[in-house]
Amino acid sequence: MQATAKVMEMAGYCAAHSIWSVCDGETLIPLVGYLGVDDRCSMERLAMGPLAALVQGERKLLSLDASQLGAVLIKNGRQPSRLAAANQDCLILDVRFAHAPQCRLQYVLPYRSGHHELGFAVHNPVLSDCQGFDAEQVEILSEFFFKGLAAHEQGSAIWHSHYQSQLDQQYDQAGQFTLEELQLLRRAPLLVYLLVLGAEAALVDAQVQRLSALLAAAGSYRNPLLTRLVGSLAHDLPTQIAAMVVAPTEASAELRVIHQVFEAHLPEAESQAFAQALLALAEDLAASINPAQQAAVRRLRVSLGVGELCV
Repeated sequence: MQATAKVMEMAGYCAAHSIWSVCDGETLIPLVGYLGVDDRCSMERLAMGPLAALVQGERKLLSLDASQLGAVLIKNGRQPSRLAAANQDCLILDVRFAHAPQCRLQYVLPYRSGHHELGFAVHNPVLSDCQGFDAEQVEILSEFFFKGLAAHEQGSAIWHSHYQSQLDQQYDQAGQFTLEELQLLRRAPLLVYLLVLGAEAALVDAQVQRLSALLAAAGSYRNPLLTRLVGSLAHDLPTQIAAMVVAPTEASAELRVIHQVFEAHLPEAESQAFAQALLALAEDLAASINPAQQAAVRRLRVSLGVGELCV
């Protein structure tokens, strides 16, 4: 059982790595994770045609040698969804054990693409096939799976910040906002960008790239709501900005509406923290604050109901 537990821990680690790989909307290149008898974990990507990758991956699972304790094949898949018309994206994990080739576990780990209007989300893994283990053993092995997942720094961080227990839910993780409110809240970083830089500068490539870099590092603002909201903004960011510039947008007025939304649904401390995170983004966008940008930040403070900027 000890070797089996170690293999499951390795599988969890590779699953976390795969979550990290798909969180930005990319499709996972199938990979095989191995655990050696020396307890070292290694991964091999199968960069070939989809069918060839699956055939090659299955062959590798069936040809484990004496230097390996086990392996996991992880690939992208689609599964029917009870709550949506379209199929659900998922990762499919096949786990095999060198010392017990007759045993296998397969998990389906559903997720919502980063290109979705609600952004990336990851859901509970579901056991879809089990051979050679009883229910009690599976429960114990699942604990080792999550132990391995937690050991992957980037993947576990994404898991904790984007986990949702229910598939395709039309609300945010805490059930605080409706779909329409989330769509409005997601405009907040772009509205801050327009307010600080102005419509003309907002279309300059260098400024768009700067915004993209700041959104990619949204975790540095230490605000979970902002981190969740920016998950889908990086996709085709220039087009989104251009659309807001072309359609006349009164950024200050819309930000006041957004302030009313999050103030109505969040506890006071969380509401203030989100407003401060948006203000910190504004300050970062204004690399060298000129008088016009100072005025824009003052208008932003009024719109968000926040006094002095604290970062």
